[in-house]
Amino acid sequence: KQLEVLEKHLLLLEERSKNGIFYHKADYAFHTTLWGFSANKTMTKFLLDIFHELREYWRTLEGEELMWLSSLPFHRQLFEALRAGNWPDAKAAIRNIAKIDKDITAWMQTVSKPFKARD
Repeated sequence: KQLEVLEKHLLLLEERSKNGIFYHKADYAFHTTLWGFSANKTMTKFLLDIFHELREYWRTLEGEELMWLSSLPFHRQLFEALRAGNWPDAKAAIRNIAKIDKDITAWMQTVSKPFKARD
């Protein structure tokens, strides 16, 4: 049942991607559903808070659709690995998604003006 809900969000992501759209609400639902599988509610809350803060930061990107769309194959890989109980493939997918997120954040730092605190 839980995997069916997760796949529903993934299918929405994949359907919208056909038109070059990254559906942020479905991505959020995908990740929150995934983290909801955990019995560790403190860690789940921590991940949700981080995800929300980073999403607000990343939302300012120009051309972000193409960057986020590059992570979709790894969302599918993660889902299929979970369904098959293949933990090494699931870990690899998570690492790939995290690398894309890291690369986007690093790219942002090269194209944005440095922050200057007021004196």
